[in-house]
Amino acid sequence: NKSFNTSNCGIVTVDPSAMPLSSHMVDGQIMCDFRTLFSADQTPTSKMVAGIAYSPAGSYVPAKGHTHDQDEVYWVIKGTARIITAESSDDVLVSAGQAVFIPGNVEHAAVPADPDEEMVLFYVFCDADSFSEIVYKG
Repeated sequence: NKSFNTSNCGIVTVDPSAMPLSSHMVDGQIMCDFRTLFSADQTPTSKMVAGIAYSPAGSYVPAKGHTHDQDEVYWVIKGTARIITAESSDDVLVSAGQAVFIPGNVEHAAVPADPDEEMVLFYVFCDADSFSEIVYKG
């Protein structure tokens, strides 16, 4: 019952529902649940980490964001994300079907723009082989 398959040429496919569900905790509260789809510690992949994050309606919104060394990309699948930044005047709204690039070491957090709406996004961390290399700061 393997959660991924690898072709002879190295293409890897995953079944997201078979990947472990984890929770991202901030200030002792669940901000979102996520499934890491590609990470060297669970799939034969390298140089990037990717997954899906789920923030239900009413999910916790932190007072400030976090940083990490790696660049990150979000593609919003459902809902609208508000990307919280260090300066609220720089907050960015990203609608379903849109993507955003966040440079490494830029303070940020992705939260539902509408607290009554679920938000689902696909994330990619660049220049990391495994999720364990992503060190959240702040």
